[in-house]
Amino acid sequence: MDDAPPKSSPPLEKSKQVLPTAFPQAVLTVDHLLPLIQFKKVSQPLRVRGRVEDVGTWQGNGFGYCYGGLVGANWTLPFRVPLAAAPYDGEDIIIAGVLTVTKDFKVQLQGDIEGRWQSLHREPQEAIPKRTRSVQTLAKFMEHHPVKSIGFLVSGTGWGDLCSAANLPHLAACHRESAHFGDEVQFVQALDRLLKKNVAAVVVARGGGEKLITIGNSSRVAKALIETGLPYYTALGHFDNLHLLDRHSDESFIAPTDVGHRIRNTEEELGARKAAQAESARLRGQLSEVKTELTKKEAENQRASDQNVALEKKLGKRETLVWALVGTSIALLVAVLLLWFQAN
Repeated sequence: MDDAPPKSSPPLEKSKQVLPTAFPQAVLTVDHLLPLIQFKKVSQPLRVRGRVEDVGTWQGNGFGYCYGGLVGANWTLPFRVPLAAAPYDGEDIIIAGVLTVTKDFKVQLQGDIEGRWQSLHREPQEAIPKRTRSVQTLAKFMEHHPVKSIGFLVSGTGWGDLCSAANLPHLAACHRESAHFGDEVQFVQALDRLLKKNVAAVVVARGGGEKLITIGNSSRVAKALIETGLPYYTALGHFDNLHLLDRHSDESFIAPTDVGHRIRNTEEELGARKAAQAESARLRGQLSEVKTELTKKEAENQRASDQNVALEKKLGKRETLVWALVGTSIALLVAVLLLWFQAN
């Protein structure tokens, strides 16, 4: 039976997309394409108003910016403004800028805040004092203080995440205050209440996904924390959230769960270290006892040796005396025999 001829592949369907009859000779890279993308219907600078949400910050190489979303009735427009103009979550602002395409090919409004279309009172920035003591990490602090000496300024979510990660029942006995992360005045009041409980360090923790910039970038709160003179530690949001409080803290953690893990791991390490020290002390005690016993045995052996030497000396004298008597007896016997022979 003859082999059947191979079946030919079906012809490719023509694309329904209308393509130009000729393409330019130059081949662009993605990097070259990015600045060429334009919005034909929007080519001029814009003034856009909306409500701010999901504010975050980025800093590096001596500069930084604030980013977030400008919320309208149906859409949210990503924006970026200078860090010095960072708005609060929930503010209604006007941004003057231009539409751009970011490196990940997303539309973003880049510019500056022109004003606010609803009145909002903003607290003046306060000068942050210099630190008067050296930085102390949380692990170093725990080497000299029990966990119960740490005070916590937390949100409900942050405290739950922290305790779940630590998995330490006695952590619930620590002093804590439910802090208002949307109001500087109430937050500082919560800090004052916590300090009255004689805590030796402060942890500020709030879960990710919540609005953080009001407290996180507050110079008033940073000043209040530094002026306590106590070590303080921050865990605000996720790994990409870096705030003013983080930069001035003794140690900044990625999230509340990270603080919980650090507390648990440090307690385990300190417990293992104490157990090792106790075992080392026990072995040193046993070694000392053995050395003491060995010294006693050596002293007893020395006394026995001295007694043996004295005994040997005594025995040597007695042996000499015996031989002297034997010699004298023999001499007398010889003399007696000589006299007897002469008499006969």
